[in-house]
Amino acid sequence: MFDPRTQCHFPLPLGLDLSPEVEVLAASVESCLDDIDLAVNEFGFLQLVRRFPCNGLVSDYALSRMAASVIGWILNEDNHLATVLRNVAKLPGVRSPNDPPPWPARGARDVRPTPGSTSVNNGGDYVATRRNLASLYALPWLREVHDRDPIAFGKLVFDMCAADVTFRADLGVEQKADSVDQLLQKLIKLAQSLVLFSSFDYVIMSWLRLVSATGAFRKPMPSLYRLYPHEYDSGQRFSSATEAPALVKDNLGSLATDPWKSVQELVSHEEARTAVHAFSVFARSGVDVPLSIFTYVGKQLEDLSSEFDQAAVFVHALFASIWMQPKGRDSVLSVLLSIHERFGRNLFDDFVDQEDLEDRLMLVRQTLSTTLLLYGCERPQLQSAGLVLEADIVDLPSRRRQFSRNSTTEDPVIVHPDIIQSIGHYVATGNTQVSILIAKFFSLFLATSPLLESHEIDNFILQNSEALCDCAWQFYSLDEIVDSRSALLLRILSVDHRPFLKIIHDLMVVESWEARFLTIGRLFRIVLDVTGPSFREAEGHWQPNILAIFYTFFEAMWSDRSEEVRQEVETCSSNLLPTHFNAMARIWDQALFKLPQEERLQLVSFMIQLHPHFPKWQMLSWPTILEGLREISDEPALRTSIHTLTQDISDLRVALLLLSLQMISDGVHADISTILQIKVQVLDCLGFQNVSTNMTPRGLDVRFGDLPEFTTDALPLIPELVLILDSSYRLPSTQQPGILPPIVGLCFVDLVLTMFSTADRLISLPTLTLKSLLEALTIAINKHDFETTSMRYLQPLLRRSLTRTVELLLENPNYDLCQMCLATMQAFMESSVSSFMGGVISHSLAAAMQVIDRHSQHRQDALLAQAKTFVLNTLKQFSAQGVFLNLLRRSLDSQAFLILRQILGGDGKQKLEGEMLRESLLRDTVLRIAELDAKTLPGIARQLEKFIVNVFYQGYSKDLIALVANQLVFCSRRIDDFPSTAENVAPFLGIPAILIQHNKANCREMLLGLDAILRNVMPKLPVQEECLVRLLDVASAFHRRVGTDDTLVHSHITIPLRDIMLDGLRCRIALSPVTILTFVNVFLRPESPHSFADPQYLSTLTDPCLIFLQVHRWLQHSQEDLDASVAVAGVLAVTAKHDPNVIRKLGEQDKARPMITLRTWNVLLLSALQQEPRDEAWLSTLFAQFNAFVALYRSVLRNVGDSVTDSFVIDINHAYLAVKLWLICAFHRGQHQDQGDTPTLRVWNQLWAPFEGLVNGYEKEVRIGVSSPIILLTLSSCADLLQFVHNLQCPVGMHSMAHIETLERLKGLGGSSATKISRALKGLSEAPQSLPGEVMLSQIGKEIIAAEKLRMLEHGIKPGGERTRG
Repeated sequence: MFDPRTQCHFPLPLGLDLSPEVEVLAASVESCLDDIDLAVNEFGFLQLVRRFPCNGLVSDYALSRMAASVIGWILNEDNHLATVLRNVAKLPGVRSPNDPPPWPARGARDVRPTPGSTSVNNGGDYVATRRNLASLYALPWLREVHDRDPIAFGKLVFDMCAADVTFRADLGVEQKADSVDQLLQKLIKLAQSLVLFSSFDYVIMSWLRLVSATGAFRKPMPSLYRLYPHEYDSGQRFSSATEAPALVKDNLGSLATDPWKSVQELVSHEEARTAVHAFSVFARSGVDVPLSIFTYVGKQLEDLSSEFDQAAVFVHALFASIWMQPKGRDSVLSVLLSIHERFGRNLFDDFVDQEDLEDRLMLVRQTLSTTLLLYGCERPQLQSAGLVLEADIVDLPSRRRQFSRNSTTEDPVIVHPDIIQSIGHYVATGNTQVSILIAKFFSLFLATSPLLESHEIDNFILQNSEALCDCAWQFYSLDEIVDSRSALLLRILSVDHRPFLKIIHDLMVVESWEARFLTIGRLFRIVLDVTGPSFREAEGHWQPNILAIFYTFFEAMWSDRSEEVRQEVETCSSNLLPTHFNAMARIWDQALFKLPQEERLQLVSFMIQLHPHFPKWQMLSWPTILEGLREISDEPALRTSIHTLTQDISDLRVALLLLSLQMISDGVHADISTILQIKVQVLDCLGFQNVSTNMTPRGLDVRFGDLPEFTTDALPLIPELVLILDSSYRLPSTQQPGILPPIVGLCFVDLVLTMFSTADRLISLPTLTLKSLLEALTIAINKHDFETTSMRYLQPLLRRSLTRTVELLLENPNYDLCQMCLATMQAFMESSVSSFMGGVISHSLAAAMQVIDRHSQHRQDALLAQAKTFVLNTLKQFSAQGVFLNLLRRSLDSQAFLILRQILGGDGKQKLEGEMLRESLLRDTVLRIAELDAKTLPGIARQLEKFIVNVFYQGYSKDLIALVANQLVFCSRRIDDFPSTAENVAPFLGIPAILIQHNKANCREMLLGLDAILRNVMPKLPVQEECLVRLLDVASAFHRRVGTDDTLVHSHITIPLRDIMLDGLRCRIALSPVTILTFVNVFLRPESPHSFADPQYLSTLTDPCLIFLQVHRWLQHSQEDLDASVAVAGVLAVTAKHDPNVIRKLGEQDKARPMITLRTWNVLLLSALQQEPRDEAWLSTLFAQFNAFVALYRSVLRNVGDSVTDSFVIDINHAYLAVKLWLICAFHRGQHQDQGDTPTLRVWNQLWAPFEGLVNGYEKEVRIGVSSPIILLTLSSCADLLQFVHNLQCPVGMHSMAHIETLERLKGLGGSSATKISRALKGLSEAPQSLPGEVMLSQIGKEIIAAEKLRMLEHGIKPGGERTRG
């Protein structure tokens, strides 16, 4: 039996000894711990804890060796368990119920208790027993070792674990990764066994350094997933579900560690590369890295100035982590932003230099992919877009295994603008590959981000519009991303288009044409993209915003200052297909009604400017145009008043119509209904009245009224009407096959004609507008036949239009307009409708000649040549249709005939044609002249005379002269119907004179006809002296030139003239006083070359002259009658020199002639006194007959005094005038014949007494209350006579007191003559006025005329020669 007092001596030594027995002891412990039997293991632990205490006495070597054995025992747990379960029937070291109890008894401290189960094959019992051993022996002893030196303990643990792993340099990355993972499994086993204590971080850091050093970080470590916890994991670090023993927990709970502290420690120790590699291996292994770790590492990377390869690994780690589970959007994006801010400059340079692109592109690509993942983009979309490659995710664990499907991110959706700025910088490098990546990123981000609402995307674009627009612009240098770039552009433009337009504007205003050239190339790519699906499917308000791109591209065609750029635009535009044009037209259709009014005008104005370069392009659909026009016409809100549109709306309306007219004129297809609707809008816009439409079975019927005034804003439409009328395109055919439809201009002909013929003040239109209007009229005349049934109703408008064209030619001095007017007139002349518009033709000719006159000083003037050609061609065309006769009706002036002379003259062939034309015109005119009415014929004859004198005066044939002579004779027979003017006889004398002068060889027929002409014309019309003298000069020259006898001239000219003169003096025929004066001056004056004044002939003229003076009735202009009478009286003075009987006949009365009257005496005296120089002999002869006159004078006054009637008024006037004339004559004789005052006193005494007696008699009548006009006339004449005597300064005037007394007495009678008497009294009281004799005689002549006018009125005859009615 065991004696408890007996001491037991253990045979083994302590571990602190240095004897060989210690080595045996150590080997014994190692052998026991390596055994599979737990009882043996317990024996070994007993030796370890009792013989190797951690008291400082055991060597480090011994402790390390023993610790390695303990750690090996822990690591071999799984292997031993597998061996036991596989090969051993009974668990070694595990007691069974059949085993004896241990000695000594341990009670509760029994580490190997007997299991309650009867089976000894339960592996759980084996594991539980091992853990009991570990908690009782291994962990306390290792803790003591650890506490001595934690670092050394950690190094010991790591080295011991790594000793069994192979790390050869020749191994591949995968083999190295497997080895590292095996090492990690061991470390995890130890960690789960709670033997690392505080050395856990050191061990993990060592392991991470090994991962970095071997490059194994590029591969996943499956074991890491067991090491680090997850939010959704409920498991712990233990290898089984069995909880750690309570003793261990209580003793070692304070040693729990933070699993991420190791990564932070690495960064804090400035091992950024290792930390990044660690982060990479965590992410690749599917470890759920906390966001704080992401942020911390990223911040430290920035602070530690890490190299690029570290950033690339870190970004890939971020990508892998987010690929597995997106979360922490804002934090991750901040980290990414910091990385790109740190390495952005280097990346930019590398992309520019094309260096190390693979790593750089991968970093950008994974950054973009990470961002898209954070915003919810689907992973298959990223893969299909090429932003995520298979190599990026091939080693990652399955997401189905790692994470719950329903895991979502709850972070707020915030987009970092700085990230977009950084991305924009990369695009600016021009690197194709990075631009493609970024383009795909934007395309997916804006189109497929489920976490972003539409308004959030809009806000994102607004915040990053400049960067996005820069990127979008750069993308158009690539052809690999057509769809994505256009979708991105449209999405940006739908939100904010201004930055993009600013980019284009800045590029197009640079000085370098090469830069503008490249800009045009990119703009052309945008234009080409309009046919893509993005433009067809894009939504939003982008159509108005893209217009500026089209503006910039196409406007460079005409506005860029470089020929290279303009040529590039033309070249690019030539490659556009109809589909491109149609797509742009659709965009413009959609944009028109989305734009504000001013931008609508800009769009349509741009189309107007662009359309000439692409005439077949229908830039707006007809429904859109008509809808826009109707909207303007029908919307009251767009008007400032009932009928007036606002300026912007009016301009838009005009612009739409301009575009419509352009497209119609260039052949853009439009049906008739559309064209007519456009016409209605044009009519309304121009200002036509009463515009209306009516639908008929034949189609739309348009009706309209006049155009009283042009709408100023609509004036630009007129030039487009020119293009419409000049268009060669035809209306859509609705007729039978084989019949050509009319041209489109037919619809607008009536509009142009009505506009031209009814508009007021055409001259006030701008010059270019008026020129366009004339062009339109010219084209209408040239292209349309107004003789057709459908257009005949337009002939009146056409006539009026041409008339207004002629008026414009005369009114407007503008050179170009004059040329255009002439062209219009010429077109009309060449048209068929001109045949029935003779008046318009002559009007046109007259106007053209005025233009020639206006520009005649410029001989080489083009307008002058054009006008001359027009006149010549028109005269040729209508020479046989009476055109020249109509022209002569217009009373052309002399300058016009000089112009005709220039036109019908010339040299060579032109001269021959002119001569033929002159003869043709003259023949046609003289044949028609006889058909004219009497009122028109004289004027035509005068015009014809001017034509012959100035244009066609020689080269006549005999038959032509005979024709002219016969027509003149025929017209002279109608002379009775002519107005009695001197001009009307000139042609009848002037035409024969000029023809005889220049055609002497062929003028016989004209001479023969002169007899009849003279006898028909001269008795009826006044003949001017120059006309007759010219005819006589020509006749005399003809006689001398031809050398024949003068019988022909004498018998047909001289004799008729002499007979007519004598008959006129004898008053057998009523010759005009002008003709009488002409005869006297030409034939009866000695100094005249054609005078008949030989003594024998003159003696026969005394009686005819006296008869004329006595009998001639002053029926015409009284001044002419006085001149003729004075001239005939002068003939008597000449006759008296050769015929003494003349004086005798003055005092005698003959049966053949009446007695001399007071008027005759007055005319004789006036003629004698007005002669220069005065014929004193003739005055003496007349004065010698004073007594005979006194007898007549007294007789007349006696008759007047016997009967106070108004019929003697004329006698009183002539008696009063006779006193004046005789006083002047007597005063003249007294001064020039030394007779003193005797003649004057004689005359006064003889003549005043009868007149004074008449005055006294009338005074008595007045005093008794009798009053009449003759009495008043007598009293007034008395006053005038006494004042005349006073001013004559003759001796009679010395009796002024008596004269004043007489006047005072007469003044007291009152009446209407009192005023004149008072004026005479005032004159007598003043000094006499010295008046020249010529003035007195002129005044007396006027008083004679006044007296004769009274005579005509008394006999009921107007001064013009016609009797008054009643």
